[in-house]
Amino acid sequence: MLYIRALEMALEKAGICFDISVKRSGIDHEQRIPGLMYADHIVITANNSGELQKLLQLCGEIGEELKLEFSHEKSGYMAFNDRQGEPLTIQNKQIESVCKYKYLGVWFNTGHHYLKKQEEILMQKARRNSAVIKKQGVMGVQYV
Repeated sequence: MLYIRALEMALEKAGICFDISVKRSGIDHEQRIPGLMYADHIVITANNSGELQKLLQLCGEIGEELKLEFSHEKSGYMAFNDRQGEPLTIQNKQIESVCKYKYLGVWFNTGHHYLKKQEEILMQKARRNSAVIKKQGVMGVQYV
């Protein structure tokens, strides 16, 4: 996955990053990231739509250099506290605005209670898996 590393380096070099700084015990811990990347799954982060478009342009250019095409059908963008202006594009194809997006099994959404929604999804999975385990446990007892 060398292409991911080339893309990651280009995004970092651009210097456009999303601020995820926190304060712990009264001390500021500055942290900024250009995005999240795993295999061929990429999330680009920016503080506003203008910065995001610049990063998308950069991704498109790197992709073209590496003979890679981004799937605009599988891509989407979410805006938090930013008015939606011009449509965003990558490799001259428009990207759809979405209210929710799944990345590596985690749902992101633009609602005020996005963490609560993720917790509901996890609890639903936990209940389902618990029922499977209980059923397997009962079946195990029958065979002993």
